[in-house]
Amino acid sequence: MGYAARRFDSFGAPMARWFILTSLLATAALADATAVARDAFMKGQSLYSAAKYKDALAKFEESFAAKPHPATIFNIARCQDQLGDLVRAMTSYKEYLRQSPQATDADEVATAIASIEQRLQKQGTQHLLVYVDPATARVSVDGKDIGSSPASATIAPGSHKVTIAAPGFDPYERAFAMSATRSMELTVSLRASAVVAVKQPDPVKPADPVKPPDAREPESDGTQRGSVRATPTLFNANGRPSRVPAPAPTGVRPSQPVGHSAENDPLTPPWPMTRPCAVRLSGVMPGRSNADGR
Repeated sequence: MGYAARRFDSFGAPMARWFILTSLLATAALADATAVARDAFMKGQSLYSAAKYKDALAKFEESFAAKPHPATIFNIARCQDQLGDLVRAMTSYKEYLRQSPQATDADEVATAIASIEQRLQKQGTQHLLVYVDPATARVSVDGKDIGSSPASATIAPGSHKVTIAAPGFDPYERAFAMSATRSMELTVSLRASAVVAVKQPDPVKPADPVKPPDAREPESDGTQRGSVRATPTLFNANGRPSRVPAPAPTGVRPSQPVGHSAENDPLTPPWPMTRPCAVRLSGVMPGRSNADGR
């Protein structure tokens, strides 16, 4: 028990120190980012008050990169509005209201948006802003790419078509009518493409090999189908083949007779045959009555 506790203590202490060190570094990095953002924001305000809108815009963008904040977006929009960049200014104003729907200066921002709409109307265009999920989707209006979310552009009043595409998602297409006096904002969520399982074709079974004309399938008894079975030959008493067919032999095959060999006699039957011979009894041939046996 004590050994296990000592091992835990020796392992836990370095881990605890590591977590504390990591937390301190993260806190220090966050403090540094906050300090950088605050310093850049304060410089941007000073430059804006001095009517140096371009330099002020650079500082506000630096502050937002260090630590994003809705108030910084509003100041970026003011700089862009003063510089006459109406497309970006409109996008920044709407993004500010999107992130701060309960902003106390919402009426002031709405007034700034209406002012930009009036100036765009005089130019014969209006502002289109498209938000898409996922943000990596590409947005096109009438076949012209206008970027990824949030995508914005100024287009002429009338009928148009927006197309949105992203890998792994179903494409989106919509026709819309652009007003001559009011800007338009679209929010689209793409639907993930369904995975379609493609059935693999069944393997092609190779055709049976074509047998040559000579080849015949064997019968159950081992002979070739269509061939002539060999019939055992019966030999007569004189050792000559008989014309009467004999039944197939069965059992154990005895030894070959003397004077007959399968190697030199094609008429040798598959079993041995013995030639009958005359038997001489007491010097008298059977069937003879004379004394000399002739």
